[in-house]
Amino acid sequence: MTERRYFWSIVLGIFFVMVVLTAVIWMIPLDRYMDNEFASWQQQKDYVHRPGTEQEVLFLGDSVFKAAVLPEEISPQAYNLALGGATPLEMYYSLRDYLVVHPAPRAVFLSFSPVHYMDMESYHTRNFYFHFLGGRDALASQLFVFRKDGTPWRERPGLLVWDAAYLARTPMMYYRTIRESKLARDDGNRKEYERVAEARGHKFFGFADDWVASYQTYEVFLRPFVPLESLHGYLVAMIRLCQARGVPVFVLQDPMQPLDYAVISQSGYLAAYEAFMDRVAEETGVPVEREIPVFDVSFFGDFQHVNLRGAMRYSHWVRARYGEVLQ
Repeated sequence: MTERRYFWSIVLGIFFVMVVLTAVIWMIPLDRYMDNEFASWQQQKDYVHRPGTEQEVLFLGDSVFKAAVLPEEISPQAYNLALGGATPLEMYYSLRDYLVVHPAPRAVFLSFSPVHYMDMESYHTRNFYFHFLGGRDALASQLFVFRKDGTPWRERPGLLVWDAAYLARTPMMYYRTIRESKLARDDGNRKEYERVAEARGHKFFGFADDWVASYQTYEVFLRPFVPLESLHGYLVAMIRLCQARGVPVFVLQDPMQPLDYAVISQSGYLAAYEAFMDRVAEETGVPVEREIPVFDVSFFGDFQHVNLRGAMRYSHWVRARYGEVLQ
């Protein structure tokens, strides 16, 4: 065998093994190896795409909003579609698809931590990893991000290869988690799925009593607040979806503990964020809550997410402030 033929036999052999392993991964149910966060993402996705007849009050946002909004404390028609790590990008597609198979909501409330207007840290590790969006929407969102945020051309091919590797469920993306899971996470994911569904989309995230002792300022709050144009675009697109259907839409603020609030107040971060909120209000004409609600640390289960007391306080504030809309 010549060296050339030997080389190509090795290449084709590796390719064949990769194809076989990828096919095997496709046959394994996702809930058997995905981490606990997968359950809430899948539950939300299933709920959004399942036809419904009830005219609901929707809450869309990130994990802080998901923990803070207790639907049963706000309205019998309230449903929490927020997701851990989500940005306006994921919530836009959720709302768009929801409107296809559900009646127009009575009202829509949107809220994201400032970081989720300037960072997409979970875009691949949640959105693509969990196969949350279909392939067409996933790639369309990536191309939109490239265009709006001016992603350098030299970086685009690598990101698209990464996207394709996730969408194809290749071994290089899933082998480690499959090995670590021992394909035994389905029971835990099923129970979490059922618990989130029963709570109408609500989920808590942190319950560390001593989190203040190990507190460190969230790294992103030490940087200037500069929103991504892609996320700004998806936020506005969500608002336009509601306005086109005559649905009242409100932009709220996630609760924050005073330690982080002190940092962003003194650095200029808060002023830049408030200016961004003013920009959204001006260009869309929707009510925007400009002031971030600050709760004592005793209302938080970790440095970002409220505990039960914090969720009760926030939900009761929403019910009191927007009572006429919710009735």
